[in-house]
Amino acid sequence: MESRCSRRVLLSTSAKGAAALLIASPLTAILLGSCTKSRKNDADAKKTNNADPSSTPCPDQDKLTAQETSIRDGLKYVDQSPLPARRCDNCKLYVNAVKGALCGGCKVVPGPIHPQGHCTAWVQLI
Repeated sequence: MESRCSRRVLLSTSAKGAAALLIASPLTAILLGSCTKSRKNDADAKKTNNADPSSTPCPDQDKLTAQETSIRDGLKYVDQSPLPARRCDNCKLYVNAVKGALCGGCKVVPGPIHPQGHCTAWVQLI
């Protein structure tokens, strides 16, 4: 059996759906607006607390020897990975930071290693 809708039924149904969307849209905007404001307030709080670890460089990098710096440069180590799926904290060579510390270490790259960092020696953690 084939069911056919008349134009009148189709237009009536479409109009009801459009009206529902028009009513729902302002309500959704109000609800989403309050969420956006609370997220903005959270972001402002983080800025004032300086609690964003991704923007904090590892300490003691200035204490590296010329040879250690050369190795890091040769492996193109950076504190912030340009490849989100390839970060130090998901690398087989990464050594976890001690409790309370931001940066860990690496079995190949000398010096402090940021968990969100990256280098060319990256090996997928299995």
